[in-house]
Amino acid sequence: MLLKDQITTTILELLAELENYFLVEIKISAGHKKVVVFIDSPVGVDVEDCAALSRKLADVIELNNWIEDSYHLEVSSPGIDQPLKLQAQYPQHIGRKLHITTNDGAVLEGKLLEIKDQELFIEAPKPKKKTKEPVTINHFTILFGDIKEAKVQIEFK
Repeated sequence: MLLKDQITTTILELLAELENYFLVEIKISAGHKKVVVFIDSPVGVDVEDCAALSRKLADVIELNNWIEDSYHLEVSSPGIDQPLKLQAQYPQHIGRKLHITTNDGAVLEGKLLEIKDQELFIEAPKPKKKTKEPVTINHFTILFGDIKEAKVQIEFK
């Protein structure tokens, strides 16, 4: 079994002990010098849970001698600068602005309003120029399967 598969299986077992957490991604560098595990939950990630998970995972890695030399293990949430990878990551970002690149290369931006089944409901941004005309707020939907990459945009008000 590959190291990534072994770590994935272990992480999934350990996450089953924590309420609402799910695995987002595992990155292992060439030579197995660095192992990075990204986890998330609908309500965010607790630092103490990351630390506990890291300790438990390190114990399993060392007990089974999966990595013989020294290595660096990191368990964290993906962070706001990382693209959303799983559908389960979207609900916690309702009300936030997303920058979406579609599979056909189109770039869309707007506020995530709602998620239903396989669709995201997005509010398009209002025009930046002030006009005397009433502003119509546009909405659009996009299927999860049509998204190549989506990132949460940080807004300063």
